[in-house]
Amino acid sequence: MGSALGVFRDDHELKVAALRKTPFFVLFSDEQLAGIAKYFKYEHLKEGALLGSQAMVVVVEGELAVSTLVPQQGDKKNKAQVSERLCVKGPGDFFSRPSRELVRGRGSFRGDVNSKEASAVKIVEAFDFTTIRAIVDTKILKLEQKAMDAYLATQGAADAGLLQTVLSTDIRKLLKNVPFLRQLEPSKLTSLAEMFVFEAFEAGYEVIKEGDVDDDSYLLLAGELEATAKVHHEKSLVRGSVQTAIEPPSSGEAPMKTDEKEEAPTEVASKGDADANEERFVLGGNGPSGLRTGSEAPMTKKVPMLKPAPSMRLLRKSSNLIKPQGDTVSLGKVAPGSYFGEMSLMVRIPRTASVTASEKCLVAKIRGKDFHKVLQLTPDVLRAFDQHAKERMVRKLYAFRLPFFAGIEREKIMSLASLFEINQFKENDVIMREKEVSGKLHILINGEVNVSRDGEALVRLSEGSYFGEISILTDRPHLATVSANTACVTLSIGKEKFGSLFADSPNMSAEFQMRLLGPREIELQHVLRHTLGLDLFTQHLETEYTREHLDFYFAVMAFRAGEEGALTATDIKQKYIGPESETPVNVSASMSQAVLDAEEGLDMFNAAHDEVYALMKRDNFERFKKSPLYDELMEAIQCYTSVDLNIDEAASTRADFLAMFDA
Repeated sequence: MGSALGVFRDDHELKVAALRKTPFFVLFSDEQLAGIAKYFKYEHLKEGALLGSQAMVVVVEGELAVSTLVPQQGDKKNKAQVSERLCVKGPGDFFSRPSRELVRGRGSFRGDVNSKEASAVKIVEAFDFTTIRAIVDTKILKLEQKAMDAYLATQGAADAGLLQTVLSTDIRKLLKNVPFLRQLEPSKLTSLAEMFVFEAFEAGYEVIKEGDVDDDSYLLLAGELEATAKVHHEKSLVRGSVQTAIEPPSSGEAPMKTDEKEEAPTEVASKGDADANEERFVLGGNGPSGLRTGSEAPMTKKVPMLKPAPSMRLLRKSSNLIKPQGDTVSLGKVAPGSYFGEMSLMVRIPRTASVTASEKCLVAKIRGKDFHKVLQLTPDVLRAFDQHAKERMVRKLYAFRLPFFAGIEREKIMSLASLFEINQFKENDVIMREKEVSGKLHILINGEVNVSRDGEALVRLSEGSYFGEISILTDRPHLATVSANTACVTLSIGKEKFGSLFADSPNMSAEFQMRLLGPREIELQHVLRHTLGLDLFTQHLETEYTREHLDFYFAVMAFRAGEEGALTATDIKQKYIGPESETPVNVSASMSQAVLDAEEGLDMFNAAHDEVYALMKRDNFERFKKSPLYDELMEAIQCYTSVDLNIDEAASTRADFLAMFDA
């Protein structure tokens, strides 16, 4: 094992020059740098040498590896451990190496545990401590605790500035209040804190730039940031008008205070709503509000939506007012204690807004590749983070008033967010194939997909579109192939989990499915489970003098279920079966005789029940769909389409949907 080569020539000018090159000290004046440099010590670590604790460290040259011990793969008893590198600190990185109080385990630093309290401390086995070791011969500047105290004693509160914030900030406490890290053990929080680096920004600096693809995540420690998004003037599908579309904010644009629980957004009325007191927008984007964009039956032409879709946006814990600033809008301020950028760790999509320093700012940053190491080593954090990401996506979709969630209570959607899956596809990936049954419905979060049939391009869909609805709702094969035109992110839900959305509400389930399928694809089974649909279909049967078919259908269902008050087998036969019955159903003579001759049992009416259903579906229901009563039903449930869709006619449409997701 290597060892430190010790402190080498303590050249004050060299220390000032080294500090000047770090992202943190770039904001210090020459006088401030000269003052603080006196308290740093230059140290040279030989390859393999360990870095001690209780210090602030600046890497001048070389690299340091932050590592931990993890159970060796294949060792079922988890006794054998191997070193796993968490991250690498390189030139310019400024970070803290905190002490590890009340943490005990193999490799803990001597003196870190109070012997009187050690018996009460749980022995940790993996990722409960880290070592920082030089990968190559490395030069560092180290500010030890005593030197920190001595420096701060010479400074006034105003003069200490950002460095005072760094020295007094315990990143572990901030991380403890991040929702998906709340259950992390203190020792693991300490290890995670060591993976952060400190950076400072001058006013006007873009911390996050709209359109960039990166996966860094931040904690704002001091100062103030502002989130802004570009304004685009586009031709809208809303009654042919020209709307201003606002590109949605990305990870940094929806900051969360670390000491507050994340809450579902409240809907904010847009201008023109009866209850609106001022012009306010929910942060999010233009939702298709009544426009169906499912690939199973693509649009044949661009058409007006049923209702205007206001631009919607919502910032967590920030102002909802959007203030135009030329070609950009201000989405809100980011206050100290907020975290932002975490969603980019889960999905790789371009940043959709910019975050700029309003004044001098201090942040703690963790690189995406480093945080993924944490997720790999801590399954509990990975599960919590996955759930957090799903809830954020579902919440944003709900805030848009996206058709997929129309009519479903927010609380119910949020409680079932775990049922969804996050999917990422590369360009040209096939997401679903025609004539196959995938059993999944996808909502496109980011990117574009191409829809084709028999090799012929039909339509291109973008954010806010959904596809796969026919397969998941009717068990029929997909009518088209959907492939990624660009890198894509979708939320998907399988058939079985989809049923959980409405397990306690058959009426809501039927209405949701009818909205999703649209007028052409709705089936009799959906109408019979829907309160208004059943009432209107009953009225239609009465006009055709065939009400007995429906009565028989439900009488048999009640009989098979053993419901209280259900007709007996004898009652059903006397009322519906055979020419001598009170109101005979229209089944064949042979079927009637088979039922009359059958031995009594719960399944004795099954064949006749199926025949009556098939008759209603083939004749009565098809005529019902052409009647004013069916139009009344469609008007009431507001399907996600306003035109007669035809899979054989190809046209292009773009959902008026601007995603707001942490990128």
